[in-house]
Amino acid sequence: MIKDNKDKAFEDSAFGPGMMFGIPGPGPKRDTKGIPSDPKKEKGIHIKTKKKMKNILSLEDFVNEGLPTKEIDPAKFPNPGQRNDKDFFIKGKKDGDNSDDVVATKDAAIPAKSLKPSQDAVYLGKALGLAIGGVEGGDLGAIISKDNRILDGHHRWAATMFTNPNAKIIGAKADLGIGDLVPVLRQAGDAMGNERGTMPKGGDVNIFQATMKDVEDCIYRGINMDPKYFDKQKAIAWYEKNKENVERGLKMIQREGPPPGAPPRQEMPKIEPEQVDKVAKDLSAGKIDVREPYNESYELKNLQSYDDFIFESELNELKLTSAGMKDLLAAIYYNWDNIKKTLGDEYYFRSFRDVIDYLKSGDQEEQTELENIVKRMGIEVIDFDKKRTWDR
Repeated sequence: MIKDNKDKAFEDSAFGPGMMFGIPGPGPKRDTKGIPSDPKKEKGIHIKTKKKMKNILSLEDFVNEGLPTKEIDPAKFPNPGQRNDKDFFIKGKKDGDNSDDVVATKDAAIPAKSLKPSQDAVYLGKALGLAIGGVEGGDLGAIISKDNRILDGHHRWAATMFTNPNAKIIGAKADLGIGDLVPVLRQAGDAMGNERGTMPKGGDVNIFQATMKDVEDCIYRGINMDPKYFDKQKAIAWYEKNKENVERGLKMIQREGPPPGAPPRQEMPKIEPEQVDKVAKDLSAGKIDVREPYNESYELKNLQSYDDFIFESELNELKLTSAGMKDLLAAIYYNWDNIKKTLGDEYYFRSFRDVIDYLKSGDQEEQTELENIVKRMGIEVIDFDKKRTWDR
């Protein structure tokens, strides 16, 4: 709970116009006891707008950031990210610095025992099924962090730990720590339209809490084993030959465990094996906007053309032929420095990009409401095609 004398500092810094923690953006207003106030009573806040705005970090979310980041600004990697976003893979070359986003990524062969998990759940039955089926080492089909945490392929890794922890696993090793890599790759997966991971149908036992009794329930009773592939006699024969290895492997898996604050399976990046090579190459080439300066801040400060700021793919999504849409956006864009505080208070907009996202999901009524607020601030919304120059 926030102490009384800290309320204003938090509101005016990390979650208001300032940047006490280096992450701009609003958060919930609180009363003198540190309890979030009733949003219906908050002056100037559009309740409908608050429901529609996504990816705003709350105070609790920020203070309890799951995996601490070191090199990236997590606010630039919303969760979930925009789906089917081709522009995500070119922004690193549009931020004014061609080398800042380079993340060296190359193939590596690493013993399974030297690798570590990154998600908070790996399922026992699935891992045992792979081990019984002969999985031992091989291509993980995933990216590995510089601190040797795997981003996917956890069940292949666990199966290898049951059979031969010295067997080498192959993956694309990126020069980013796990705390930075998860948000970057999670948004990359979303940008490619991938579906996140889910719980196995029918349930399973989390390997990090499993016991040898759970193992033997899988082997001798078929509990949590895929009935499509489970062969009881084969499983028993394999287990009785490898029981000591399985017990040792389970202890090693649980001794290391996931990192503190590891995200659940459905919050982990999902990069398909056939996509790993592309993502690795884009990281190495600096095409993904990983570090400061970020694309958006550079363009807002340096581009003179509003048309250059809006990616062409967004022109169609915004339906700029609708009455006044392009004129309104241009007026906001060229006057952003003067009106961002008011729009932040009214709409919780943290950036011009938030305005775009809002209008994508809005309707004519909301566009008109936003236009009226802009006009009340003394900003003229004129025909964009007249090419009038706005003061910035």
